[in-house]
Amino acid sequence: MLETREGTLGGEQTLADFAVEQSVALTCFAYLLCGDRQRAVDLVQDAFLALHRRFGGTLSLAAPVAYAGKAIVNADISQSRKRSATERVTGTVPDTPAPAADQLEQDAMWHALHGLPERGFAALRRLREFSKDVP
Repeated sequence: MLETREGTLGGEQTLADFAVEQSVALTCFAYLLCGDRQRAVDLVQDAFLALHRRFGGTLSLAAPVAYAGKAIVNADISQSRKRSATERVTGTVPDTPAPAADQLEQDAMWHALHGLPERGFAALRRLREFSKDVP
């Protein structure tokens, strides 16, 4: 069997083993999608349910992480559509803007960002691009 980032190739893996190995990474991915920890956990559980419905207790596909990621994205889009259909427009905005950060805090943030390795910058760029696509 060949181990890759996407999972085990050329062999079968149980859904329980997959859930133990990948639940934290999938929850982080879901959190980046939706921005809500509890909703992220629900999205991951829905993805595991979709995997079980499709493959049963044994995952016989080449890239179960990719399949689970796609299931999470689809579930998030579906939930966003349902939520947007029930939202109501109000005449007043209940939130007040957050106070602006002072220059010293902004400088500290930029220094911390410049200390990241190239891979960290790539992850932040990907997150920024991805957040523009999510409604």
